[in-house]
Order: sequence, then C-alpha cells, then structure tokens
Amino acid sequence: IEINKQYYRTGIIVKNPKYKKKVGQDTTFLKSFKTSLNKLSSINYKKLTNEINTELGNKSHLYPLVIQSIFEQALLHHNYSKYYCYLVELLHKQFKNQALIQSQLNTLYTQIINQTKQPESDYSDLCNKNKQLDQLIGYNLFLSELETKQLVSNQTDTSIKLLLDTLNESFSEEELYKSVVCLYTLFKSKYGTNDIPEQYKE
Repeated sequence: IEINKQYYRTGIIVKNPKYKKKVGQDTTFLKSFKTSLNKLSSINYKKLTNEINTELGNKSHLYPLVIQSIFEQALLHHNYSKYYCYLVELLHKQFKNQALIQSQLNTLYTQIINQTKQPESDYSDLCNKNKQLDQLIGYNLFLSELETKQLVSNQTDTSIKLLLDTLNESFSEEELYKSVVCLYTLFKSKYGTNDIPEQYKE
C-alpha cells in the first residue's frame, strides 16, 4: 500500500477531540521534520537528527512516512547522503524495522527505472533523462552509505553486477552512459582511492 504523504492535508474533518488533537500534532511534527531535513549540514546534523529521533519516539505510526521522505530526499541531494544515512541509522536503533528499509529501497529503484513520461519535446525528453540519471546516482550513493552502516547487506555488489551486465549486453548509448556513471559513483563511494576488486576488472 502506497503511503499517502499528504494525508494530513486531505481535509478530513475529525470531530472527536481526542483524535483531532492527535492529527494536529502529527501535522505539526511532519512540517517540523521536513524543515529539519532540509537544514541538515555537517555542523548541525547530530543535533537535528537527535531531535527528530526523540520527537518521533511517541509517534511510531509516522515512522514509515518519515523513512520514505528521507529516502526520497537522498535522491535529490547527493552531498548530504551520509547525514540522511546517519538519521536512518539512528531511527533504526529505535524502531528496528529492517523490512521497511529494504522495501523502501526496492520501491524507490522501481519508481526510478519505470519512469514513463510522454515526451513533449527533445528538450523535455533530455531533462527527463538527466533527472533519471541524477536519481540513479543518488540512489547508488545512498545505497553505499546504508551498506557502510550495515543497514543493508550485499546490496552494492548486486547493483554493481547488474550495471556490469548492462555494459556487456546493452547496445544503447544512453544505457551504457548511465551504467558507467553509476558504476563510477559506487566504486568511488565504496572503495575510495583503493583498488577495486579483481573480479570487477575482468
């Protein structure tokens, strides 16, 4: 079931004062959370993530929505992947829902790969392709960060194998280019300046 991220804007009238207060508190938290997410930096990320973790402790029903928002943010802002990953790790220690993390990764990847938009012009088509490539880069960077924190396992190796298979089998310049860029992103994030394993050089 897809999460309705705008559920607090649906206009549902809550008459029961008990639940009305809860919905109001959820709305306030989500707005505050998104603001904090946009403010994460090398200077304040520990303070802000700790605040988010504490506030979410009493709102476990919002955890799936929060995870989804973090993952989607990671696609857009590559330079902050490690801070988003730090937040996911912090939340995971509290909620311990490995299945949710894996499910969200799978959903994101499927959404990126299966993007189908009716091309309006050559320029529009180019923009859509660039957006998809940018999201794939963000996905692979975030994937590498998650694996480094041991929040997922054997995911980057699987992704590298799929990309190498694409290089060997695809005749499309576009697919080859995307695969090369994503491989570079993964190798740089996973191995840094060290040599990559021999198995990937063959």
